[in-house]
Amino acid sequence: MNKETRPRRNQYDWQHYLQIIEHETEGAMAASLKVMEMEKKKGTFNPLDPYLLYRNERLLRKKTDLAIRYWIKHRQFPWNPEIALYLDIRFNAALAFLEESNPIRPKFDAPEKRVLTWLLISHWRTEGRASWIAPDWLAA
Repeated sequence: MNKETRPRRNQYDWQHYLQIIEHETEGAMAASLKVMEMEKKKGTFNPLDPYLLYRNERLLRKKTDLAIRYWIKHRQFPWNPEIALYLDIRFNAALAFLEESNPIRPKFDAPEKRVLTWLLISHWRTEGRASWIAPDWLAA
């Protein structure tokens, strides 16, 4: 393989990130379900209330960002029941973005940590969050 055809060190394709996010989405979902079950037993939280979800996302955004950064660095989730549901939502938003990108299959020419930070934090703040709150149930 000559120098022109060899992928650069920091260049990963779309499939690489799709595999990472798909794998972690399962873990985030499991943690989210566990927390919802705990809250249901206590009777303190209705995870299906869209207004409560939206309000809490804003209040917990910085904590969620920190947990995402921790995950990117260590590849394990810090156990924090308060933000488990929001980690699940972010990973699902990143997964949806990557699945929508399937036809173009972009190459990401940056270190893996930077791309994951963009997918799970920056993209969430600009696009993912907007598509999460856009469904009809919030307009009703």
